[in-house]
Amino acid sequence: HMNKDQLMRMTPRPTQHFKDQMVTKGFSPTAVVETLRSPDRVYPAKADGRYAGQWRITGNGMCIMVDPDLGRNEMVLRTIVVDGKNTPPREDQMNTAAGRAYAAKYAQGLNRDGTPRG
Repeated sequence: HMNKDQLMRMTPRPTQHFKDQMVTKGFSPTAVVETLRSPDRVYPAKADGRYAGQWRITGNGMCIMVDPDLGRNEMVLRTIVVDGKNTPPREDQMNTAAGRAYAAKYAQGLNRDGTPRG
């Protein structure tokens, strides 16, 4: 199993989706680099969940979702969201069962995990 120190020594590699979402959500590259250098929290996604193996890195109001690539010693930056905030579902999310399930919860005023949205 990977630990936090191993992850944080990896070279970050952003995906195009990450870059697009960074612009959409209004996060600057400088703020992203600062968060990766000095995060508030670094923790694994739920081991039994859809994103098992992924990690979350938070700070500066953002949550960066990453996948470790051990073979390349890279941290693949998958996406970025406003930390602790569930945003309205995007049109492209309606193409997946998980996206539709999220949209249904969002419409009911619930977070992804079923708790009331604040």
